[in-house]
Amino acid sequence: MSVMSLQPKSHRKALEIALAAFAILIGFIRVWAARNTINPDGISYLDVGDAYLGGHWTTAISDHWSPLYPWLLGSALKILKPPPAWEFPAAHYITFAVYLAALLCFRVFWITLIRHHATRRSQYQKLTVATLPEPVWIALGYVVFIVSSVEFVNLEYIGADMCVAAIVYLISALLLRIHTGATVPYQHFLLGVLLGFGYLAKAVMLPLSVVFILAALPVGAGFRKILLSAAATAVGLALIASPYVWALSKHQGHLTYSESGNLQYAWTVNNLPFWWAGESSGFGTAIHPRTKIFDHPLVYTFDGPLRGTYPGWYDPTYWLAGIKSHFNLRQQLVRLKLNSQIIFGFFFGVFQIALVAGVWIWYLFGAGRFPWLSGLQEYWYMLLPPLTAAAVYWPLWVEPRYIAPFLGLFWAGIFSGVRMPDSAESRRLVICMPAAVVPLTLAAVLASTVAAVDQLGTSPPMQFQIADYLHAIGIRPGDRVGAIGRVMECGWARLARVQITTEINHGSDAAFRASSVPVRSAAIAAMFSTGVKAIISDSREDSGCPSGWRSAAGTGFSVCTP
Repeated sequence: MSVMSLQPKSHRKALEIALAAFAILIGFIRVWAARNTINPDGISYLDVGDAYLGGHWTTAISDHWSPLYPWLLGSALKILKPPPAWEFPAAHYITFAVYLAALLCFRVFWITLIRHHATRRSQYQKLTVATLPEPVWIALGYVVFIVSSVEFVNLEYIGADMCVAAIVYLISALLLRIHTGATVPYQHFLLGVLLGFGYLAKAVMLPLSVVFILAALPVGAGFRKILLSAAATAVGLALIASPYVWALSKHQGHLTYSESGNLQYAWTVNNLPFWWAGESSGFGTAIHPRTKIFDHPLVYTFDGPLRGTYPGWYDPTYWLAGIKSHFNLRQQLVRLKLNSQIIFGFFFGVFQIALVAGVWIWYLFGAGRFPWLSGLQEYWYMLLPPLTAAAVYWPLWVEPRYIAPFLGLFWAGIFSGVRMPDSAESRRLVICMPAAVVPLTLAAVLASTVAAVDQLGTSPPMQFQIADYLHAIGIRPGDRVGAIGRVMECGWARLARVQITTEINHGSDAAFRASSVPVRSAAIAAMFSTGVKAIISDSREDSGCPSGWRSAAGTGFSVCTP
């Protein structure tokens, strides 16, 4: 008797409702805890969204930030019209809405996967292979979603990765349907459309589209059918992606789908500084770099067409235009080593180690001489895209949020490849593994959430307090200001609607504070010479300001006015 038949449908439904409720609750708590925070990428996404909605297309089209998430974020904020004190909470709650959409997309994919295996139950019985019960699929699926979304994509982070995850889940569902049903051209066309939206969410999805197209080809069909399928996908992809590729290429002056890869390699492998202005020989000539107005400490000013809160991160490819990365074997090996450690921690850290160990036990007790090989070969099309995505990021820069959108498809392939003998012992093992893994993993997520609430949830809205203080001392929206310290963490500037146009960056702020009083005064004078109305430091300052430093509403920030 199949284990599946021993599970009442009402129990399976109750299990799914409980896990979905846990996912929604834990997601909301994490978003709520981070409501008053903002990351540098989030500021740029908000600025780019404003530019698109304001019709400033020439400055909105960015070589670094893909447009889908700014469109979504900007449109939602334009409808909601939150006051400044509520702008960052509203942005986080929009992220939560995207998270809920991703949950629905994941369910579409996972239910498609469950139904696929249910239709193959008779085939498994002929092969005397134990089937995974539906409750096991449900439990493991929601655990994978919660870990990948809450912990790895990181719900406290304002970024496009959750949009990518939602689109990848829909692509995964369609990929599975293509391989398990009658292939029809419209499915491949729809796959291309989804891949196009994936590119609009994140540029890396365009080269990865080639892998998804290969994974979707009807293996064993005739050449004509394979060609038609690939063509239908390409047409759908071109329909969505080509307008933005054209606009971006026109903006850049040559054919391109993104300039971020070259820039990322220069930063992370060649170790060129973020403030590169052509100093390192052999790496090109800066076309329009930041302007250096003081040597020690280094003071830079921005003189260009960009009008974001912090122009340096609004579109870094503008300031670093002309940079040419170089392959260096030693530097590449160092980066590969560091990224390998990150990937190892990704899979063998606290949130996935129990799952990895449990699945390893399943494979260890598999049926046949090489059960893992035959099972994984059958579901190669599920494993190819996530493994390729990891390989694309591996030489450059790896963060868990980059590869997390592909985690559901990866584990779907791994779970689907399990081949265990149809015996009472195997069926018990099939049940016992998730019974141990699921509570342990969810407990780790819960503990992490409690820590996040303790760290972030009780923090005051400091960024708004600084912005409110600036308005109180006469700084008005549209004014230009200077900044000292961690300049990219400038949520206060976004809320005050001011623009940072000169800076002593985090690499030079220590030198500023270690300098003599006359040097500090000269550096401050150089910053004021650019026309800024105030200079804001993220630390307490005691000298250098002609009018004396003021404490910004007890936030730890200091403000200097002429």
